[in-house]
Amino acid sequence: MQWRIDRRVAGSYMTDKIYLAYHRASMMDEKLVSVQSPNSEQYVGPVDLSGYEYIDLPDIHDIADDACVDIFDVLKNRRTVRLFSKDYTMSFEDFCKFVQFSMGKSFENNHDWTYRTYPSGGSRYPVDIYVVPQRVEGLKEFEVYRLDQPNNRLYDMGRTAGKEEIKNATCATKYDYHEYMDSNLFIFMVSSFEKSTCKYGLLGYRLTFLEAGHIGENLSLVAERMGLASVPLGGFYERNINSFLGADKFNETTLYYYLVGGKR
Repeated sequence: MQWRIDRRVAGSYMTDKIYLAYHRASMMDEKLVSVQSPNSEQYVGPVDLSGYEYIDLPDIHDIADDACVDIFDVLKNRRTVRLFSKDYTMSFEDFCKFVQFSMGKSFENNHDWTYRTYPSGGSRYPVDIYVVPQRVEGLKEFEVYRLDQPNNRLYDMGRTAGKEEIKNATCATKYDYHEYMDSNLFIFMVSSFEKSTCKYGLLGYRLTFLEAGHIGENLSLVAERMGLASVPLGGFYERNINSFLGADKFNETTLYYYLVGGKR
């Protein structure tokens, strides 16, 4: 299939640099400090997950790998690998290790303040993680799970993402330009902008995307460390994904999409 994309309409670009308007609207300005200063009194708490079944995940300190690996080697060897093995089944132990080191809780102090393996502006953590597994021991295939880092839990959201739904979530897979459907983990980063914007205003919009990038780099590096393949995807149909994840269409939307699995 030959791809041909024409981004022009009547001789001009469709976007007309609208992205600059978004960027400029969220700039910090020293003349606007009175309205842009962080509002520490505002707080949006975590979503209520009571009533959903969950799986307890091990503490990150209980699954630490003592094998010495040079972080510079991991960085040097990291690659986007688009071919996954359809014969590879991920053990639950490896699933826990991957999840906890790439995006789990790393520390909790005496004031019930939790830290994670990635940074977040003002520790607001506006990015929520949804995982849809395939060939992972102990997890239901194509079930929608949500990660609860503070409590080391994986919640079963009682929804199934059909394999065809996932395939149609990106233009690359829908039109068979790339074959990603053999991966073991379909990972979706979903924004809850209000957790950040309630404190930082429009700047919170930027901080949410930066956080997704931090998580994505962790996913790539931990996958490389564990000998797994990983692919970050930006060209996806977020309305389709929001629908099968059950995201709140008014307050949430998918920002980033990762696939992780065994190398072919």
